[in-house]
Amino acid sequence: MKTGSLLSLAVAFSCVVVWPSNPEIAFGQSRDLIDQEVATHFKAGEEATRAGQAERAIQEYREVLRLRPDLTEARVNLGLDYFLDGQYHQASIELEKVRQAKPDVVSANLFLGMTYRKLGLPGKAIPPLEEVLRLDSTNQEALGTLAASYLDRGDYLEATRVYLKLFALHADPVEGWYLLGRSYMAMAKQLGEENSKFLGTPWEARLNGDILAEDHKWLDAAAQYRLALSLDPKIPGLHTALADMLLRQGKLEDAEAEFRAELRSDAMSEGALLGLAAVDLARNAATPALEEAARIWRVSPPFLERQTEFPSITIEASILTALTQELASAPDSPAREFLLAGIYRAAGQKDQAMQQWSLLLPRIDAWKAASKRAGRPGEQIATACGAHRYPECAQLLLAHRLRSPEQDILLGEAQLALGDEQAAASAFAESLNRDRVSAPSRYWLVRTYQDLALMCLRHVVELDSDSWRVHQIQGEYCKSRFDYPKAVEEFQAALRGQPDSAELHEQLGDALLLDKEAVEGRAELEKALQIDPTRTPSLYLLGCVYFQNRDNSESIEYFQRALRFEPNFLPARAALGKAFMRVGQPASAVSQLEEASSTDSSGDLHYLLSMAYRQLGKTDLAARALAISQELRKKSAAHHEAGVRAAEEELADR
Repeated sequence: MKTGSLLSLAVAFSCVVVWPSNPEIAFGQSRDLIDQEVATHFKAGEEATRAGQAERAIQEYREVLRLRPDLTEARVNLGLDYFLDGQYHQASIELEKVRQAKPDVVSANLFLGMTYRKLGLPGKAIPPLEEVLRLDSTNQEALGTLAASYLDRGDYLEATRVYLKLFALHADPVEGWYLLGRSYMAMAKQLGEENSKFLGTPWEARLNGDILAEDHKWLDAAAQYRLALSLDPKIPGLHTALADMLLRQGKLEDAEAEFRAELRSDAMSEGALLGLAAVDLARNAATPALEEAARIWRVSPPFLERQTEFPSITIEASILTALTQELASAPDSPAREFLLAGIYRAAGQKDQAMQQWSLLLPRIDAWKAASKRAGRPGEQIATACGAHRYPECAQLLLAHRLRSPEQDILLGEAQLALGDEQAAASAFAESLNRDRVSAPSRYWLVRTYQDLALMCLRHVVELDSDSWRVHQIQGEYCKSRFDYPKAVEEFQAALRGQPDSAELHEQLGDALLLDKEAVEGRAELEKALQIDPTRTPSLYLLGCVYFQNRDNSESIEYFQRALRFEPNFLPARAALGKAFMRVGQPASAVSQLEEASSTDSSGDLHYLLSMAYRQLGKTDLAARALAISQELRKKSAAHHEAGVRAAEEELADR
């Protein structure tokens, strides 16, 4: 939903009754509608809604329904205003009455679905939203809320399907690609946070390593990969990931050892073979590098197509010159073209690199065309997939209707190797649907969504490199990398192109707060709320500002307002519980802390909860909460210590 659009959306969907100047004549067949008092209250309700005065509108429509209980239009509008006022339970009651009386009222179904999602009932939200789409298949608000409802249920397969439908409806491609990319990123973030069984696994350590590697933190990433290997040394790809970090640190011998460790378990590992080729190039050994590139070509030519940054290490200029001369006399082959393209790229000779790349790409396209016709009658899935024959592997798995979660992962990996990230995401989501606690499914789906998000955002930049959306993307990136001053600059630039965006004022305010500019940050958050008084993140952030300043009453008010519009926003519940404890209201704190306790990874919330129970004389509950707090603290400390040990070992090896 676009920033600040709730009120305008409600006004657009509100039912309008055209009251005649002479109701006694015009409503001859509808005797109840001749009541001028009903007309007056109805019009007053409409005016109040347009003015953003939901409470007054509610009173007017309630008066209409007291006089005319059968006037559906008034009940629809009453439900919309209850929604705008954050009274979701009352909104659901009124809108359900409308739906029962007239099932095909689009506005009633739309806001009923939105209401149930606000109440944390995505299962009840889906049917009315699907009804909206049956009546209006292009309704973007319904599609967006439906996708979010599926996401709330953890059904990433259906959520992605609906997000793609929504993307296809955007007339502005820049906006479409941006919102799709943000949806992928939101799904990746939720996947990484929602399941405690993912925490402490080698897959979590691998994901942490991937994120650090993308931030060019080679040493820290290597420590995470070592941690993952210590937890499960048999996971394919881990030795290669560690080796790549060692390679980037210039540790050629250590990197080679890890690449060869990968090849001992999988002799056709494209990543390990590519890494060895880079090691050989750094040693001025063109012949073995050529052999390794040729092996990759025999396994999976599309893999080479994606290696546009090879080699990933700095090679001395004299060695690059020698390599070029040696490869120039080698027989023509795809492996030779690939290596020459990389060497020219490393030497800064872009035209020569592009020339070699242009020779390689038609060969890869021809291989892809031939692979579509490939197929070996009677071949087994394990044989094709184990041999890295990805086209046959994918074809066989797709034809196998009753796939296991492990086979879905195999299918996704094959589709990734073929460059079809969207199909791979569907396969990994299928795997997760079949096994909700599968850490491998979760890891692969997170990584694929992250790749898809980056692809979408690259499209935004390509379409309009100076758009306000690009500045917003850059601001979000800088903030994620803790470069808050630069993030502030980018959000300010975005606001120059979109000054009425509540979201941008909110993002700027958050970045300013993180940059220790409290006064300016607070002012931006207040601007966001002037544009859209229902923005929960802005209300929450302002509550945090007041809490830090020990203005407890103001902080409580803002946290409560945030929860009024987003009852399931758990960070606000946790903060409100802390604020209630600070002002000596343990009874009020308990309900908030109990609801937020599922987000507690450090043990702090359970510790506060134990204190609140103890102050209320509930010693058994206090002891139980304290025990959980201590257990969470132990797990958190053990996980931290494991990471520290891995980092220390990495430093010792330098």
